[in-house]
Amino acid sequence: MTTIIAIFIVFSAIAIMQIAKANSVEKAMREINGFNPSHIFSGTHGGAAVAIDPSGKKVCFMESSKSHKLFNYNDIVSVEVEKNGLSVTKVNRGSQVGRVALGGLLLGPVGLLMGGVTASRRSEEKIKSISLKVYTTNMSSPVKTIHFYKSHSGADLNNFTVKQAMSLLDSWHGRFLAIID
Repeated sequence: MTTIIAIFIVFSAIAIMQIAKANSVEKAMREINGFNPSHIFSGTHGGAAVAIDPSGKKVCFMESSKSHKLFNYNDIVSVEVEKNGLSVTKVNRGSQVGRVALGGLLLGPVGLLMGGVTASRRSEEKIKSISLKVYTTNMSSPVKTIHFYKSHSGADLNNFTVKQAMSLLDSWHGRFLAIID
């Protein structure tokens, strides 16, 4: 019984720390001069936090609550969905014609994530990471990785947490596709 209580306490402490981090990141993003974010993702598992200011046409990436980098929409050149470290879909600025042609074939990132494996392998495959990579014109740090799910042991595609992460990733992927257009 004491083991169960100890495990509960550890998981509760981790959850409290993650909520505190998300709140501090959101507060820091909202305090940036000239930046009025309407969408904020605080980042998980060591990935960047991200926020979008549609009225100012800016995107902010934050590695810590003290370090951020603002980008204009036209500084975002490409976005890529990764599952288990492998690219599932990538869209570059200027590839809209190809994207339109393929649009009818693709079901979006979540559909690609779920449909990328055969039915016989689907139940066996474990999702260990789901990320969005955003490529920018910044020469010193051109790639920003936003982790939506990360687990060393992995989880099934039908896992509630994985489904939530894929849904959230799908929303953010759509936002970046709109920015690239």
